[in-house]
Amino acid sequence: MPNPGNLITFNGESLTIAGWARRLGIKRVTLQARIKRYGMSLTRALSADSLSLTPSGDWYKASGKDGKRVHITIAESALGKPLPPKAEVHHVDEDKMNNDPSNLVICPDHGYHALLHLRTRALRESGNANNRCCVYCKQWDSLSNLTISKQNSAHHPKCHAEYHAELRRKHKEQK
Repeated sequence: MPNPGNLITFNGESLTIAGWARRLGIKRVTLQARIKRYGMSLTRALSADSLSLTPSGDWYKASGKDGKRVHITIAESALGKPLPPKAEVHHVDEDKMNNDPSNLVICPDHGYHALLHLRTRALRESGNANNRCCVYCKQWDSLSNLTISKQNSAHHPKCHAEYHAELRRKHKEQK
């Protein structure tokens, strides 16, 4: 991954990642994700015509005159009707450009879509889709070893206790 401050030369022009993002009309983090998360080559990441950017600046492929994104059009075609109002389309392999119908799942709402991403990450990171990551030590572990807070975050009881003991210690030092 190129350093965001370094110059990247493409088609005889040298700009930083931020400069290339402005040139393409997208966010810098989107361009970085193309290169780092999705493993695109610089040539592909910097070729706006290869992605048909939508007017909103994201990089889902746009479709036809209706302006719907391709993955939504394909999901609606498979479903045989328009998506329900809160439905979202999930890419199983997390590649937003892979719009093969077998790669798309229609989620009833954003919460379910987020759950699929959480379970996919847990499987990738720990080998078990049911595991969660401790917010303190960042280790993936079984739910039987973790406590789930009201905010739906997971933590080891020992990590939680150590964190709050450290906060109390720092608070006493400030007095």
